[in-house]
Amino acid sequence: MSATVSYKDMGSGNTRFSGQAQLQLVLGTVEAEFLLGYQNGQDYWLTRVGYDLSASPVPILGYFLALYEVHGALGHNINFNQAAAGLPIDKIQPVFDGGYLFQAGCQVGDYIDGGWIYYFDGTFTVDTKQGARIDAKGWLLTSDHSGSAPLNGTLQYAGSSFNASLSVGLSYLDGAVSINGTLSILIGNNWHFWLGTDTQPISMHALVADCSGYLMLDDNGWRVGGGFGDHFHADVSLWGCGVYVDFGYSASFSLNISRDSTYGIHFEGAFSASISGSAGVQLPVLGDVGISLGGGLNLSASAMPVKVCGSVWVDFGCACLCPCSLWHPFTFDCCCDCFRTGVGICLP
Repeated sequence: MSATVSYKDMGSGNTRFSGQAQLQLVLGTVEAEFLLGYQNGQDYWLTRVGYDLSASPVPILGYFLALYEVHGALGHNINFNQAAAGLPIDKIQPVFDGGYLFQAGCQVGDYIDGGWIYYFDGTFTVDTKQGARIDAKGWLLTSDHSGSAPLNGTLQYAGSSFNASLSVGLSYLDGAVSINGTLSILIGNNWHFWLGTDTQPISMHALVADCSGYLMLDDNGWRVGGGFGDHFHADVSLWGCGVYVDFGYSASFSLNISRDSTYGIHFEGAFSASISGSAGVQLPVLGDVGISLGGGLNLSASAMPVKVCGSVWVDFGCACLCPCSLWHPFTFDCCCDCFRTGVGICLP
């Protein structure tokens, strides 16, 4: 058994005691920590206890489900969201509303290799003054459950509003396959359903292909958009000489519908696409010989009032024999100029 206790005087009648203790039992380790503070004549406290069973998990449904940890907490005048999120106990601040906090949770997973197929950590927190919340973290196809979890979810009722959120950050095969994004739902005086956002869309990557998208519904209107693209690069070098090929394309769209004080409703949409490619050889001392071609299209429209715009562009570039730095695709700063032209129009 081991234990530590610390004391901090922050002045103006603000003092804090904190500590932790560990006790080794047959199946695992019991860890406890506490916080006790006084501020302006009022007290606040929080105690947490966890029983770590990861060394000897308890099977519940054979190899499909096992218990790896149970934990809980009790508190008074504690910041509800900080405690529910699992902040270190010395970082949690008081909220003097007279509320009492109750918390219970567990960690479960499959019984194979310490929860390699799946592993979840869930916690239910209730505060008599501030609301109720469920937090969950998850890992898939890994035995390393430390650090930030790739799956995070929250269900919360507080302040007459219901809020649910889910974030995903999965990556496999050294980043060759990945998916990232968030889901947010709010029901209350204001409401929204956001599957990704226009600034942070849901994104997926598989080998050389990428795609993204978002759907945002709220009391201001709705917005939807997305895009896809592909990029391929190959090069071979031998004895200081090399050959390279680079090719890529992308397309994206967006559509927004919102309220308008004059016309009642406003539509706005956009579409863009581009394609580019390059190829060449790299020669020692002399430099590169290569060409690149590219083109693109941009369209946008809005109503009311009605307005339509469009543009197209084409460019051509080359790298010639000369003693300069190795040529990088789409950067032409030696010997031959880059040619680019385009045209655009808006109606009315």
